[in-house]
Amino acid sequence: MTVKRTFLRAIAITMMLTLLAPAGAEAHVKTFRTTVVFAASDTTVSKGDQVRFGARAKAKKKKCRSRRTVKLVRNGTVLAVKRTNRPGYAFFSKKLQKGGKFWVVVTRKRFGAHPHRHICPSMVSKKIRIRVQCRPPRTNWLRSSIPGLTASPTGRTLHIRARGRPIRRVLAFYV
Repeated sequence: MTVKRTFLRAIAITMMLTLLAPAGAEAHVKTFRTTVVFAASDTTVSKGDQVRFGARAKAKKKKCRSRRTVKLVRNGTVLAVKRTNRPGYAFFSKKLQKGGKFWVVVTRKRFGAHPHRHICPSMVSKKIRIRVQCRPPRTNWLRSSIPGLTASPTGRTLHIRARGRPIRRVLAFYV
């Protein structure tokens, strides 16, 4: 009788353990592919002009598009941080004093409870080079202070005139 009881107890314990243990097929970690599209309103601007940047996180899973943290970076320095809206767009607006290479970084996002985890990996966009040009200095003071001396519209060439006729053209150097 004792052999029979121990055998039945062993079967009962193994059955209880199999019913109470979590199933291995249900627990998983799934990664969703994410891409980033980045654009700027203009690539050559004057100093102090405003440039608009737009970034879009693309993914099949809605949670991988919405509320993602997006960082605007210039030459390795983070300029601004925003979150995407529901469709996955984030917009930045900056007045630029100097140019460089700009890109955005979309940070990693994880959601779901422990055995059932979803991951949206971080992504880096393509780099956009933006050039900032210096504005030519204003030359109105030349016309009023020295008679016969005028400047070209670009402010780089001075025209010396005597009695209305051009005498000499001089290249102006500005400091």
